[in-house]
Amino acid sequence: GDVEEEKSKPVASNSHPAAAGKETPRNQNLRMELKRKLEQALQLQVEVERARVQALQSNKLQKASGGSGPNVTKHPKSPPIQSPKVVPSGISKADSLDERSVVVSNMDFSVTPQMVMAHFRSCGTVVSAHRQLSPPWPPGTFIVHLGDKEVAKRAKGLHLSQFFNRSLQVVMKADSAHLLKAAALPPAVHPPGVKSTPTVRPFASRVT
Repeated sequence: GDVEEEKSKPVASNSHPAAAGKETPRNQNLRMELKRKLEQALQLQVEVERARVQALQSNKLQKASGGSGPNVTKHPKSPPIQSPKVVPSGISKADSLDERSVVVSNMDFSVTPQMVMAHFRSCGTVVSAHRQLSPPWPPGTFIVHLGDKEVAKRAKGLHLSQFFNRSLQVVMKADSAHLLKAAALPPAVHPPGVKSTPTVRPFASRVT
């Protein structure tokens, strides 16, 4: 009779409730947390993509409108600041460059601009001297820039002065145009038997 009573007692099950298909509260919480994080990641990806598309559209609008966006305010460009020209002392502002310059020809080829400036310094302020190396100026010609036209007139007084064993020919720069034309005239053609008179060349380079 005791054996039958032991057999009739229910046998206790050692299996976990999860084995019967039930989910513990802890697992439920983990699954919900994972789902929430996944949704946040997807939402963030959507927002990033939307921002990228908006940036591309904004760039297209700027290029179509000439590079300025709708909220960009164009400011007028201010003119460049120009520093005032400083005129060295002793140089006249009223006289033009030609009025205060002289043309000096028949110079020796070994003469330097510094030598020419020293030769005319007795007349007043000498700004610069430049050798003319190309036509229409003949060889051995300098242009000397002086302080004003009064100094230039005094420099013209050195016409036929001796310099390196040569007689200098000095004219005002403003008067040199017609002299250059006269110097460039071709020699006159005379009939046979008629003696020609020598033509005086204003800028002829000759040693005297």
